[in-house]
Formats: sequence, structure tokens, C-alpha cells
Amino acid sequence: MEDIARLLERHHGIVVRRILTRADGLQQKALDLQGRAANMRGKIGIAKIFMRQPCAVPSDPVLLDDVLTTGATLSECARALKAAGSVRVDAVAIAAD
Repeated sequence: MEDIARLLERHHGIVVRRILTRADGLQQKALDLQGRAANMRGKIGIAKIFMRQPCAVPSDPVLLDDVLTTGATLSECARALKAAGSVRVDAVAIAAD
């Protein structure tokens, strides 16, 4: 995803901000739907640099994800962004499993 983000920035002029941070936890791929949701709960946050700047978190961000399986990660990312002031959160996934 980092390579795709760089291409979006370099060749298409799209601003890509790395706003979210993730705390350590189990790997999602070994867990079922409920396990994935529980594993991600509270693990996604806003990077400190964005918390210090007024209006640093966009009102309508688009999340980039490599694989969408259950949506647990994207849901937790959207929750963190909305808690930080985003109104609408969209997502693009490269693949679905």
C-alpha cells in the first residue's frame, strides 16, 4: 500500500496523509469475524502530529487498504477518524477475500 500511496502522490498529485497508527495485536488473518473485530477494538488511533494541528484530520478521508476480508480493520479506522472529527469516511480496497 505504501507503493500505491507514493504513486498516487507522485503521478496524480493526490495528497496522501498517514494519519492513523496501529497498536500491536494479533495478526488478523488467523481470526474469525468476531475475533477480528475484538482484536482491532481500540488498536487504531490518530498519529500525535495530527492531533496537535487544528483541522489536520480531513472531514472526508478515503482509506486505502490492501485486502478487505471482514471489514474489521476499516471499521476501526473509520471509528478513529470520526472520533477525531471526520464526517464521512470512504475506503478503497485493492482485493477482497
